[in-house]
Amino acid sequence: MNGTRVEWPPMMDLNDAMQFVYKVKSRFQLTRDRHFYARFLDIFIKYRNGENTAADVYREVTLILEGHDDLIDELRMFLPYTANVV
Repeated sequence: MNGTRVEWPPMMDLNDAMQFVYKVKSRFQLTRDRHFYARFLDIFIKYRNGENTAADVYREVTLILEGHDDLIDELRMFLPYTANVV
């Protein structure tokens, strides 16, 4: 990292993350936009594998969640503050 300090939001636990993923799944899985859920998971898998930055995740997932402001607000709780300013 180039000396930039990453600020993380308040600590979220695995249960919080699973609840968020379930909300996204239930919102999209039974709709014509069900492919969004698969894309959502793919983005986070790439992040976990170091292929994406937190800013990449925020940018890509907010596009998928466009129009679902409640989910975007919750997403912000899982990413560093610096990722939310793209």
